[in-house]
Amino acid sequence: MSTPDINDFAREALLLERMVYVRHEDLDGIAAVEMQFEGGRRIVLRIVPKTDELALEHGFASNEKTEDLASAFPFVGRAYRSYLRWAWKMKNHQGYDDAVQVEFTDDNLVTTAIIQFKAVGSFIYICEVQDQSL
Repeated sequence: MSTPDINDFAREALLLERMVYVRHEDLDGIAAVEMQFEGGRRIVLRIVPKTDELALEHGFASNEKTEDLASAFPFVGRAYRSYLRWAWKMKNHQGYDDAVQVEFTDDNLVTTAIIQFKAVGSFIYICEVQDQSL
């Protein structure tokens, strides 16, 4: 199975149902996040320990214990039942693919949430991005 492209999910403007995460097995931090879309479509952002990059995968293994991401980061809940409209894969100045940013909108194209996932060390840091348009 080929590596999924988050841009395909954005082009299809899929409805996000939920996000869940997996904790790092040895350390206290997030190792992977799964976005669950309508129709059973899923994409996972997972830390690659050797390079501290974010890799994209199709879905969690069935034995991975997950928790709802909105319980740890309440702003994520605003993206639930919204459409993925934009996705950015980010590369740092050293050439590492270490961040993904996604923007969700409602039916009227009003932004409900902009969320950035950034690889730092062996963890995924999750940030809310504020739209500061003039």
